Amino acid sequence: MIYIRNLVKSYGDKRILEIGELSFSKGNIFSIYGRNGSGKTTLLNILGGVDFDFSGELIIDFKKIGYVIQFIENIICKRTIFEEVLSIVKDNDLAEVIIDNLELNDVKSMNPLFLSSGQKRLLFLYSVFLVNDLILIDEPFINLDKKSKKLVVELFQTFKKKGKCIIYTTNRLNDTKIANYILEIENGRIKKRDY
Repeated sequence: MIYIRNLVKSYGDKRILEIGELSFSKGNIFSIYGRNGSGKTTLLNILGGVDFDFSGELIIDFKKIGYVIQFIENIICKRTIFEEVLSIVKDNDLAEVIIDNLELNDVKSMNPLFLSSGQKRLLFLYSVFLVNDLILIDEPFINLDKKSKKLVVELFQTFKKKGKCIIYTTNRLNDTKIANYILEIENGRIKKRDY
């Protein structure tokens, strides 16, 4: 469970995020929808523990939080696909399961830089989903082809059924359709809730 009350984030004198009351629960998919610059990523940064410079009340009752930033596929740190997955899940058996499910067994010793952007994103998403209870994802569908997008949607649905709380941002209304709950944010404020 996440509970927010009277949360305010400012840069200097400018308020960029102001949320009266809001909660997120496990076993659900939440879409934070809005235009670029509306406050979506700022909210994720606060929820993910990246930004502590705000006022108000924030209670997060999840032990394992995974945060997938936008364009995560550009952040490759390891020499092989297997090592990259292992660096996230910290378990050899889990790493093998992920690689097997993504049908990457034949190339697991290859450098992950040679995977397509969609494959890299799926690799990161699957790894983060498997080992965390709360998953925060900034623009998960950006630059994905239809097949990769379908696989990401299936990941969302599978892990929702396993009780995960999934919160993602998007600036495309069409990408909100997989969510149980849609929060529209405008100028840092929740404009509309479809609960």
